[in-house]
Amino acid sequence: MSSANNDPLRVIAAEAPRFSAEEAIAIAAQHYGLRVSATELISERDRNFRLRVDDGQEFVLKIANAAEDPLVTEFQVQALMHIEARQADIAVPRVVPSTHGRHSLVLQAREGSHVARLVTWLPGVPLAGRPRSPELCRNLGVYAAKLGRALSAFEHPASNQSLLWNMNAARRVKEITHHVRDPHLKELVTDCLDAFESAVFPLFATLRSQVIHNDLNPENVLVDPDDQRRVVGVIDFGDMVRSPLVVDVAVAASYMRDFAGNPLAPIAAFVGAYHSVTPLERREIDLVIDLILVRLATTVSILHWRTAERGADDPYLNSSASVESTAAKFLQVLCEIPRDHVRQTLRQACASIDVAGDRR
Repeated sequence: MSSANNDPLRVIAAEAPRFSAEEAIAIAAQHYGLRVSATELISERDRNFRLRVDDGQEFVLKIANAAEDPLVTEFQVQALMHIEARQADIAVPRVVPSTHGRHSLVLQAREGSHVARLVTWLPGVPLAGRPRSPELCRNLGVYAAKLGRALSAFEHPASNQSLLWNMNAARRVKEITHHVRDPHLKELVTDCLDAFESAVFPLFATLRSQVIHNDLNPENVLVDPDDQRRVVGVIDFGDMVRSPLVVDVAVAASYMRDFAGNPLAPIAAFVGAYHSVTPLERREIDLVIDLILVRLATTVSILHWRTAERGADDPYLNSSASVESTAAKFLQVLCEIPRDHVRQTLRQACASIDVAGDRR
C-alpha cells in the first residue's frame, strides 16, 4: 500500500465520492445488467446506494473513497468471499460479480479513481435503538466469536490499512483531541490515550492477532425484526484490519451501553458469551476495559473533529448521532469504575461459562 494512503488522517478527512443515484442506476445497468431504483445510504467516507429490482432483489453498490488504496477494496471483497466459502454459521453480504465476472470495478470521477463493488442486501433491522437485553448481549457475543473464527485463517496484504478507527493508529488520535472543547472530557480522552500508548499498545505484538471486523457497532449488527434478541447478520467491513483479536471484543463491548442499571452487566454478558465460543486468555480479558476506553476516546475525538471540520449538518454526523452521541457519557461512567473491579467482573463472567457455552 502506498505511503500516501497510509495516513489515517488523510483517508478519514477525504470527501466522499460524488456520485448521484442516477449514476448508480446507470452503473448497475452497464456493469451488472440490473434495472434498479437507487437510494443513497449514509457512509463515513464512501458513497453507498441501496439498489432495488422490481422482482424484490436488493443490493448495495459501494463506491470507495478516492483516497483509499484499491487494495483495501480487494481486501474487503476477498474477506467476504472467504467467509462465504467457509459456510460460516453467520450471515454477511455476498459479493456479486459483474457481467464480465469481475468482483470490483474502477470508476473515474473528477476527484480521481474509485473502486466499486456490488454486494447483496441483508434482511434484518439494525440493532441501533433496540434494547440491550441480556439475551441479545449473549447472542451477539456468540455471533461475534463465530465471525472471528470465520476470519481466523484469512490473510491479505491490505490487512494493515491505516485508519483512525484502527487501534494500531490510536496514537494518531491525539492529533485531533484539541477539537474536544470540554476540559474535563478532553482530560479523560487524553488520559485514556496516554495510558494506552504507555501500557497497552506495547503488548500488542505479544497478543494473538488476525483479521477482525473492527466495527461491530449497532448500525452494523442486524437483528430479527420479529425477535430483536436474535442476531441475523453483520454488515460493513470497511474498517476491517489485522489486529489483536481482543480488540474486536472490546469494540463491540464499547456499544453495550446501559445507563439505567449496572453498566458492566451488558458488557459482561457479551464478553462471557464470546468466551464460550472462543476462550479468551486471562491477559486478554484484563485488557478489555482498557481497549473499550480507547475506542470510546477515539469515538469522542473523531466526532468532535468531524463537527469542527465538516459542520454540524454533516450527514454522517446526523446519521451516527443516535449510536455515537452517548460515547462521551459512557466514557465518563466507565472511568468512574475502578479498572480492577471491571477486570474481576469480566473474569467472573468468563469463569461462569465453559467453552461449550453452558453455564456451570
